[in-house]
Amino acid sequence: MEAMQHFKMFFDFFCHHRVDANGGPNPFKINTFKQRLCILKMILILIMCLLSAAYAVSFADLFIPNHSCVNRLVNWMFLCTSLAACFVVTWEKLAVGREDVHLWNTFNEIEIQITDIADKRVLQKILTKYNRLYSVLCCILLTVECSIVLLISADSKNTKTSTIGFIILFQIMSVVDIYRQLQMTMYIRILTSYLRILKLGIKQSCILIHKLGNHGLCIGNMDVELRKACSCYFLCMKAFLQIQNQFSWGLFMICLKFSIVLWNETYWIVFRAFMETSFKTYCLHVIPYFIVFLYFTWSCEWLYAEVNFSQPLYTTDLQNAPKATRLRITHLQLLLDYNVFFFHTFGVCRVCYKLVVQYIISGITRVSFIAEILVDYSRDN
Repeated sequence: MEAMQHFKMFFDFFCHHRVDANGGPNPFKINTFKQRLCILKMILILIMCLLSAAYAVSFADLFIPNHSCVNRLVNWMFLCTSLAACFVVTWEKLAVGREDVHLWNTFNEIEIQITDIADKRVLQKILTKYNRLYSVLCCILLTVECSIVLLISADSKNTKTSTIGFIILFQIMSVVDIYRQLQMTMYIRILTSYLRILKLGIKQSCILIHKLGNHGLCIGNMDVELRKACSCYFLCMKAFLQIQNQFSWGLFMICLKFSIVLWNETYWIVFRAFMETSFKTYCLHVIPYFIVFLYFTWSCEWLYAEVNFSQPLYTTDLQNAPKATRLRITHLQLLLDYNVFFFHTFGVCRVCYKLVVQYIISGITRVSFIAEILVDYSRDN
């Protein structure tokens, strides 16, 4: 339960579980009261999403700035994608909310296995480090949100009411998927810490096998240690697949929304440059969303990097190693070559830095086409 203790504040915020000390291998249980409260909250959000979709056109003048036809189309696409993401993420949380407790029980099984591979203090040190980084992100996010609210409030007299309504509506809808991204990021950081411990354990075992083999000493029961490493790696794979299944639809919509938001912001920057129009607060409100998504992508990349620890296995001299040890290392090599540790959105895209770059290039390409239309429009007028 080291992960729960180090991320205690965030565990209480994101999860609706209780810890049963006498629960055996599955100490995490569902807190019925909190779970029902969460279900009620999710149902209310879904109802609000449906009502917003039904009456959006009737109240469009309150939150769609009255610019040209192209501008209104871009804004509608922006808000419709945000509303769809909010609905899908909420529906997914309602549908698979009970699966979250199984993930925490898997984390507990991993910690039991890891204590046989490495010192418990090493795990505590790594979890403390990752918790600090995660806490810094949350503090930065909260600071940026408050700063943007203050800037928008200060500039509200010079901003159209529809523009302010547009910003407020986006911020409200983004709370749901930002919450979901932060929860998923916490799980990724915890799983990354386990893989890092496993990586250090396998590296130390390979070094020991190499040294003992060179000196002609008996390697002993190293195959037992390697078998524990295999078992721990299987549990990490299980935890990863649980995370992937629990957030699959939400992750797809979050990636789609990020691409649309990025395109929208690029469009308005180009529009402002060509038309020499100021939209200071209009372009600031998406900064928190970008911060969370980029940190989430960075966490995924860090997870992918920690999985690449097969090199010590291939460089270890197994000439003097027992047959059981050689078979166990071969098993580990094959297991590590079968890499499942990457987040994907139903095979459409993989969450990594490459995806962000593709979104940026795609957004610039689309906006460049629209910019030509704006140039021709400005010349005609």
